[in-house]
Amino acid sequence: MKKHGLEIIRSVFFLAILIISLLIINCFLEPKYYPKDNIWPTTNTYNQFYEMEENSVDVLFLGSSVACNGFSPQEIYNSYGIRSYNLSSEQQSIFLSYYWLKEALKYQSPQVVVLDTRFLVDVHPECGINMSDYVFRKSIELMHMSPVKVEAIYEMCKREPYADQVSYYLTNFAYHERWKSLNEDDFYPDESGYEALKGFCPISEYGRLEFCAYDSPEWENHERLVDIPIAFNDTMMEYLDKTVALCKENNIALVLTSLTGDYIDEAHADKLREYAKNNDVQYLDFCSREGYALLDAQLPRESVIEHQNFWGAEKTSRYIGRYLSETLNIEGVEDEQYESTRDYYEYIRSNCELAHIENIQEYLDLIDNDNYSVFMSITCKKDEMSPQVYEKICGMGAMDSDVDAWNQMAMAIYCREPLDCSVGENKIELEGEFRKDRSDYAILCDNDSEQHKSVITIDEKKYYFEENGIGIVVYDNRLRKVIDSVLFTLDEEDAAVRQ
Repeated sequence: MKKHGLEIIRSVFFLAILIISLLIINCFLEPKYYPKDNIWPTTNTYNQFYEMEENSVDVLFLGSSVACNGFSPQEIYNSYGIRSYNLSSEQQSIFLSYYWLKEALKYQSPQVVVLDTRFLVDVHPECGINMSDYVFRKSIELMHMSPVKVEAIYEMCKREPYADQVSYYLTNFAYHERWKSLNEDDFYPDESGYEALKGFCPISEYGRLEFCAYDSPEWENHERLVDIPIAFNDTMMEYLDKTVALCKENNIALVLTSLTGDYIDEAHADKLREYAKNNDVQYLDFCSREGYALLDAQLPRESVIEHQNFWGAEKTSRYIGRYLSETLNIEGVEDEQYESTRDYYEYIRSNCELAHIENIQEYLDLIDNDNYSVFMSITCKKDEMSPQVYEKICGMGAMDSDVDAWNQMAMAIYCREPLDCSVGENKIELEGEFRKDRSDYAILCDNDSEQHKSVITIDEKKYYFEENGIGIVVYDNRLRKVIDSVLFTLDEEDAAVRQ
């Protein structure tokens, strides 16, 4: 009897070690979706949601990528004091929105839910839940284990006959080959601070110029896509009905939206307006010419077409904030979770502005801080620079006097200390490591080269500068990636032109 008892204990102990080992392996093998490599850093979005104080979010945004880019909780708070969180994610269909709402209600008691309607139409008709398995995994794997998660996986697998339920729990089955491509993100914690954005995913590119005119053919094509069937996806309508019922059960006001990246034509908008009226919910249509005009966005800078950029999202968020305040009577409050992230939001704004600055003095002022590692290849003569630019560069980092004598310089300004470099006839080379030796750089200035005047290499990626001037590569230490590369050429009037 005693022998059998020991065998049972050994078996339990072995199983416990096996389970713990599998869970640890899962943690490493599961992909991490951080801003370093992803436009929509899903990992930051959902991990931060679970860190929010309970019952501190008054408005939840749900939907696809256009909602990720379009609704900025910090902007809404800054303008109206309304506390919101953006739980949208890439290709998030109404099916998944419903389950994330169900999960969110375990932690928060929102007064309003704003739901993007993009995936009511057949975006991925080949998939039973109107979204691919890959993006479903990106989102559902970050949901804490609970009956809600189990239900979502079960219902998904019912609609996808080839889906393997076990692989959603023991994710090493799905990612067993990923050990070959593990990288820094798998072993070091994310230090980007992106969680401060509370699900908002900013884009810095300006809008497409062809959409600038209200009466352009491109706008008409964008506004009315007659080739989309008027009927909505049956499964999506089923889960929209479930979402309406869940909101009513919890006394939550539901607002349906069609954003300008949704490609909802007038026939679809009419059907949504009818649905909203019949179900006593709100509907905001920004796909129409009238809805677009409400945002008062000035293209190309304030782009609200397709995926909104940072400045377009500001306009959309302010409009939604005003609507929440004046129409739905959501009161603003002061909350340290939002007060403490104001500065980070401004830092992200600066990142977005960086790629559009044309004045070199303004550019240097913006990158002169410890958020960035800055690398320069300077292939112009000292007297071609204005005294202000020369003094600024000298003030940002150390400059070797021998390099200065050649009227060309190679600089790495990140540690604010002198750096050694190799100086030859008409050639300067500089290389080293940064970020605690996790990244490396090399700078080559070569006046004899027929192809380019200089090249800056960061983590094996090369940035070429083919004209004389000041070449700059900016590495964001928080986001762990290069966020801009630019060449400023200097003309006879000492002006800077961004290439």
